[in-house]
Amino acid sequence: MPSPDLSAYVDLTLYDKNPQDVFSAAADLLEALMPGVVLREGFIESVLLETLAQEVAEGAYAVNRMPGAITQILAQLFGIIRGTGVQPTGEVTFTLSDAAGHTLGQGTQVRLDLGGTDPIVFTTTGVGFAAPGEVTMVVPVQGDRFTADANNIDVPTDVTIVDAVFFVESAALTTAPVDGQDPEDTLTWLSRFITTLTRLTTTLVRSEQFATAALDDLAVYRATALDDWNAGLDAPLNLAAVPSGAGGTLVAGATYGYAVTAVTAQGETLPTATVDAVIPAGADTGSVELTWAAPAAQQGAGAVTGYRVYRTGPGGADLGLVADLGDVLTYTSTGAGAPGVAPPTANGTGQTEPGYVTVAVYGQTGPVPDAEKASLTETLSGQALAMLNVRVVDATVTTVDVDVTVVAAKGYDAATVQADVTTALQGWLSTSTWAWDSTVRRNELIATVGSLLSVAYVSAVTTPAADVVLPGIAPLAEAGAITVTVTV
Repeated sequence: MPSPDLSAYVDLTLYDKNPQDVFSAAADLLEALMPGVVLREGFIESVLLETLAQEVAEGAYAVNRMPGAITQILAQLFGIIRGTGVQPTGEVTFTLSDAAGHTLGQGTQVRLDLGGTDPIVFTTTGVGFAAPGEVTMVVPVQGDRFTADANNIDVPTDVTIVDAVFFVESAALTTAPVDGQDPEDTLTWLSRFITTLTRLTTTLVRSEQFATAALDDLAVYRATALDDWNAGLDAPLNLAAVPSGAGGTLVAGATYGYAVTAVTAQGETLPTATVDAVIPAGADTGSVELTWAAPAAQQGAGAVTGYRVYRTGPGGADLGLVADLGDVLTYTSTGAGAPGVAPPTANGTGQTEPGYVTVAVYGQTGPVPDAEKASLTETLSGQALAMLNVRVVDATVTTVDVDVTVVAAKGYDAATVQADVTTALQGWLSTSTWAWDSTVRRNELIATVGSLLSVAYVSAVTTPAADVVLPGIAPLAEAGAITVTVTV
């Protein structure tokens, strides 16, 4: 087995000594033991002391790092690999200086300046091509740093062209970088390792053990588990929407969005991702032919008894019910009837069932990818007590808007109070910290804001007007629009 590569491991030990420190300490001790001794450069006693100081310093450096290196090796043996972070990816639109047609080679670099942090240099990961007559080209890029600093920045954002390209006039990020992750800090990594060690001698049985085990996966940032709960069916699969200019009353040239849910005796699944369809512009009116596949079968889940179709628009309206169907996998949307009730925000097909454990997970920057949830399901099932069925599902995130009026404490200006209140609410209503509570209570909101030193008291809470009940079996709250009015 080859030795692990620990070159990236840095331990800022306080007791490191450089050769000069060791030499100076030895010279001081020598002068104390032999008063009057004089160390001269180039003499044998000085050369021997310098040589010894070099060896002692290197030995101290190695010994200081041995505990940390051993810990990292042990953690790797248990499958706890320290996260190195992920480079962000996005798309850059290059504006050309002419329309003669150009090709931009892979590996071209641009720089994104982030103000208070180090810039990120993005490199094109594909070849850009603009045909004659075109004055822009869009090219995928990847950042040079492992960081989340650029995730979801506002676009378009201008970037500086690092490599001189004679036919490029300017460049801008037109797709916000995503998927960037910071390297895992030492405390978080060690906490994962310690948590793993505490359960090594037990099979996964209790719900808290399943939640803890799920956190071993680097893609999982939050996890909770429910005993005796079968999460039910997932949404239908492979929804497709094919527009037509024949029949129907849908507006020509308009965009309509569609989503489908499945219905069982227990309730209704979450909707599929919305699929858009554009009615041909040359037609007077049109229709959309929808097809989908049944949800993946889940042991213990009720059988599908029907499907519901939801539609938007035109004009970007919210999804609303347009069809309540039997057990069929096709539907033609002709525009009959206005969209009605919105689709469910939580899966209603779950049910209490002994022998099931449902683990709800959420990532650091969003939902855990489906492939990762499938892998985690397999891992947890392999570690679970025999006869236990394990489901891994997404946590349900609800955005909560807040409009609050406060009176500033003596000595604080309005801008400071506003910033303090906003920061406190964002920290309280956060997917990183929310305690899986199913209710956002106004009294707790008032207490959170009122406890700030810069706030004398809360005079009004306009939004939310009442306690907010969060949907889903594993609810997380996230701060939406926060409006803070300060009176001094």
